Amino acid sequence: MRISLLYLVCVISLALSLPATGFAEVIALVGEVPITSFELTRQTEKIMPFNVSYHGTVTDEKKQEVTAKALDDLIVRAYKINYAKSLKLAVEPGAVDKQLDAIKSRYSAEGDFQRAVKEETVQGLRDSIERALLEKIAEKKAVGAKVAVSDQDIRTFYDENKQMYFKSRQYRASHIFIKVEPTADEATHKQLLEKAQGLEKRAKAGEDFYNLAYYNSDDRTSYVGGDIGVFHEGQAGQELEDAMKKMEVGDISDVVESRYGFHIIKLTQRIEPRQMEFEDARPNIRALLEKNQRDALYQEWLENLKVTYPVKKMGSAAQVDDKPKSS
Repeated sequence: MRISLLYLVCVISLALSLPATGFAEVIALVGEVPITSFELTRQTEKIMPFNVSYHGTVTDEKKQEVTAKALDDLIVRAYKINYAKSLKLAVEPGAVDKQLDAIKSRYSAEGDFQRAVKEETVQGLRDSIERALLEKIAEKKAVGAKVAVSDQDIRTFYDENKQMYFKSRQYRASHIFIKVEPTADEATHKQLLEKAQGLEKRAKAGEDFYNLAYYNSDDRTSYVGGDIGVFHEGQAGQELEDAMKKMEVGDISDVVESRYGFHIIKLTQRIEPRQMEFEDARPNIRALLEKNQRDALYQEWLENLKVTYPVKKMGSAAQVDDKPKSS
């Protein structure tokens, strides 16, 4: 378990040079950056837990697929490291130590930490952390720094796509809820239905709905007289929404049965669908436009890196059918 924590906290990016590779076969060279068999094993083990079947098994086909994905990831990361080296980008002083200390803090003793690191050595781990940070710096420089969405861009998108920014119908309602356990027998079901029908008659006869809910509901809304609050169309159960669509504000429904039990609904407010104001839509539009820009810039950058830094596979990597993708 401790070694798996190490995988999650510190993902090996890619080697900047060839330190400590005597124990690990170099299986690929991307520009000037080597990828070792040790790194491929680490990256594969990082991905593997998300590909285990319900029964806890992994087929040979799935293993090959995961290995190919791991190699894809390492190649893409190596492209970024090459880019960082070409611009002489560097990690801020102290950043590596800060992450290393965070990893060490997960272990109760120094010996436990050393055993978790095993043959990688602490220096190898430091190098891995530095490469991971450098990869992020490279991407920020090449992509993040170029993303720019103006207020006019946002306004234009809103004006041209207003149909995307409608607030759906909203309701506010109160209910009296009679819970029916899934294991209830027919006699109990009938008894609870009769109780709900009796409460429905009392509510429709003009008895105070708040009090009826307060003293009879089987859920927490009883403390506020059955008030469910405001909710969007699609948030309540289908049975309740079907009933509310036919109701006017102030109406009290017949008994409605859901998978949880019986409900008597009082509709207290209906807010019809309406156009979302520009200021309300602005944050979502900005996020969307920035994402679209970032994705396009990243893809263009990656395609250029593929052309600039050739990939040479050796040994076991030559048998892996991989096609580098964005990550």
